[in-house]
Amino acid sequence: MDAGALEASTLAERADAIDQLHALVTVAHSQLLQVVAECDRREDWREDGATSMADWLVARLGIAHRTAREWVRVARSLETLPRLAATFAEGGLSFDQLAPATRLAQPETEAAMAADAPGLSVAQLETAARRARPVPVAEANEDHRRRYLRFRWDDDDRFLRISGRLADAEGAVVAAALGQLAADAPPHPVTKVYEPFESRCADALVELASTRLATEAEADRAMVVIHTDPAVLGGAEGWAEIEGGPSIAAETARRLACDCRWQLVAEDDKGRALGLGRTTRQTPRWLARQVRRRDGGCRFPGCARKRWLHSHHLRWWIKGGPTDPDNLAAICGYHHRLVHEGGWRVEGDPEEELRFVHPLGKVLSTRPVPLRSEVRERLLA
Repeated sequence: MDAGALEASTLAERADAIDQLHALVTVAHSQLLQVVAECDRREDWREDGATSMADWLVARLGIAHRTAREWVRVARSLETLPRLAATFAEGGLSFDQLAPATRLAQPETEAAMAADAPGLSVAQLETAARRARPVPVAEANEDHRRRYLRFRWDDDDRFLRISGRLADAEGAVVAAALGQLAADAPPHPVTKVYEPFESRCADALVELASTRLATEAEADRAMVVIHTDPAVLGGAEGWAEIEGGPSIAAETARRLACDCRWQLVAEDDKGRALGLGRTTRQTPRWLARQVRRRDGGCRFPGCARKRWLHSHHLRWWIKGGPTDPDNLAAICGYHHRLVHEGGWRVEGDPEEELRFVHPLGKVLSTRPVPLRSEVRERLLA
């Protein structure tokens, strides 16, 4: 169908074109798999120095390794499953249906599978294939042995790159914890727009790493060593960096100093230490518990989070603000970042009312909005 015919086509014609072109792709794919199986049997890949048929396909076709391995597996399986091969060659099955069907079918059962598989969804076939193959203990132990987690700082930016894999049960625990925390993350207080789910999962990982999982969470983050111009923690702009890590924003340094274990190393412009500040925990555990009990959760208006809370100094500790209940407010990690890097400020008395002021001036209060006098007059008139 050329461009002109496509533009003039009806919905039914376009849908039929998709159906027929996909069937054509399936028939061509069937023939491709037959050749793949023959080449693998003859070990043609050795002629080009490859170590396997899958590697040879990757090099020649530019496809992913996982795709190449699945092609080879399915191609060799179809040699003993002629009914499934014929159904696929006629366009009666998609490749995504065929792949799990070849894991399920045996020579004695493939006739029934060839008849039933076209009416089953890919998800149904994948579930059946997975359940048909119990996982041996030895294989589960091998999966566990192959677990790993790697992280490194990028040379070109300020991102920590994390990669890894976990075996089934452990992976499910991590996915459930991150997914639940990400689902509970609040929207932006002004726009009411949620961050992308992947971004909220990243925040959830930070929260899990920042506190320990317990009935009563504690702000027990590892010590962060910050190298900086001393004026930064007093509110000035300037350089700051995490030891062994990247440069960070001055406001990020001030947030880290708000409620975590940190050590300030004052340096001159040549990197020589001018003084080593004391290591300090801004809020003792007993006081953090008292503040959380008083506040009942994050003090940001509308936030329902009762865990993963930070103790925020309304008046900065570095500027003489005391670590006392009347200068502390419990704020979740998301809103704590808004207060610092987001440019919000907090006003009021944490023992009574707090006001969170947006950089553009909008005020959100922890106290319910009172009935205006003109509204009261109209109601009582």
